[in-house]
Amino acid sequence: MSKIFLTILIPLAISALATRASAQSESFPRTYSFEDCVPTASAKTKCTFSQTANLYGVTSFPMRFDIEYSFPCRGHRVGLAWSFRGGSQALEFSEAKKVVTVEGPGPLDFKDLNADTTRRATLIGECSVKIHSLSAAPTMDVLLDWKANSSVLVANIKDARDGLILADSFTSLASVLSGDVKNISQAIWSMMNQVLLDLNTLGVVSLPLGICEFTDPTCTTLLSREQMTQEQQDELDIVLVENSSFADYHRLYAHINVLPVIIAGADKTIEEALAISKTDLTKFFRSKLERQRTQARKLLDKVKPFAASFDQELQKNISDLDALIKGNPS
Repeated sequence: MSKIFLTILIPLAISALATRASAQSESFPRTYSFEDCVPTASAKTKCTFSQTANLYGVTSFPMRFDIEYSFPCRGHRVGLAWSFRGGSQALEFSEAKKVVTVEGPGPLDFKDLNADTTRRATLIGECSVKIHSLSAAPTMDVLLDWKANSSVLVANIKDARDGLILADSFTSLASVLSGDVKNISQAIWSMMNQVLLDLNTLGVVSLPLGICEFTDPTCTTLLSREQMTQEQQDELDIVLVENSSFADYHRLYAHINVLPVIIAGADKTIEEALAISKTDLTKFFRSKLERQRTQARKLLDKVKPFAASFDQELQKNISDLDALIKGNPS
């Protein structure tokens, strides 16, 4: 049975993601010149730049654009800038090739953001802007976010798949004798305990005793909510709400342990009781599995064009998601 890990803050400095690749456009180099300049003996004035040069398309997340350009020009500041959605970065003069990094969501454009400043400037030299190359990749924070999300999706899909397997196994139980129920309960008990210990290790909750935090002193019987202190109830609610894996196991555990009560308190056969539990749990886990797979498909559609930017861990997560999406849900 797989373990679920919550989305946690991943340290921003991960050197393995330092290699950024990207989408090199085939339409470079490009050269852009001012228009309608008035020449003087040694300079030009009253220049305009009416173009809006689109360098990269729209994105729904921040990008890192590494732009190699040259701008052999001297004189007053002009209004030319690298413009992205929500911001801009002024262009600087540079006789030699220069690489500037711009971060922000696309589109990335090159244009004049202050025509009055440009028109008032006196410029000396060729003063044409040549963009030699452009590389684009998701920012470090975006890649870290994709890594965290893909890890959670991998774990959630595996948990939902395993829940389906457990639900399906109900019909294969020959009886609900105490020994049989105890064995299944113990397996689920162990899973719940491991999840709590993992969360405690991660610092998400403070439950050093794992499942024993919610049991009688002998750590053999899970307390009902009525038997818990208010503090225990609050802690349990946090785990149930924030951690889908523990909530799923808790649900399974309740179904397993209530079977003898269902049979004893109602006119149902063992087979009928098992069928009720199987139907309920199968519906629950199948729905969860499809929801998680839908989220995974959306993530894959977004990230796959930038596969060259992935580190080894993210590559593995994406490969695992691909395989899990194509797997048999039952």
